[in-house]
Amino acid sequence: MKQQAYPASKIKVGTVLYSAFLWNDDDTGIAHVIIDQWHISSMQNKKRSLLTDEKKMRVNIVKSEHVTWECGAWKGGIASNYRHKIWVGEDLPRGIYTTPSAALRYAMDEKQKTITWFGKKIGTEVWNEKYQAEYKIALKEHRLLKSTLTRLKTISVQRPGPVAL
Repeated sequence: MKQQAYPASKIKVGTVLYSAFLWNDDDTGIAHVIIDQWHISSMQNKKRSLLTDEKKMRVNIVKSEHVTWECGAWKGGIASNYRHKIWVGEDLPRGIYTTPSAALRYAMDEKQKTITWFGKKIGTEVWNEKYQAEYKIALKEHRLLKSTLTRLKTISVQRPGPVAL
């Protein structure tokens, strides 16, 4: 799934974007899907290059979490893994989409690529027990993503509007 184009006419401060994060608890063996919210925190007119005088609007996208938001304001000095900077007219960062379902579909596509890679290795001399275990985990995570996407679609059909999973 390719990066989402985001037209300049729709970008504004306060817009909420989404990404899906999948992790597997090694102790319990349970996989978890987390849909993170990213907010457009600010937009600034900046020079795009030192060589030209061309000014463009730069968009700052910040992950909404207790780490970045406190007492009704954005914290300063946000770590690089909690922020992205793009220029107006560019595609959104990889994995960040305008809807939770698009973020889940992206995560499913990435997991499918992993499963396909493992599928090509089955039966070769490099296939071992470690690959077998990782392959089973990847299949389980893919099923979880698929069921989460189905549940999200079912909930949004029953109750239009924002959805909490």
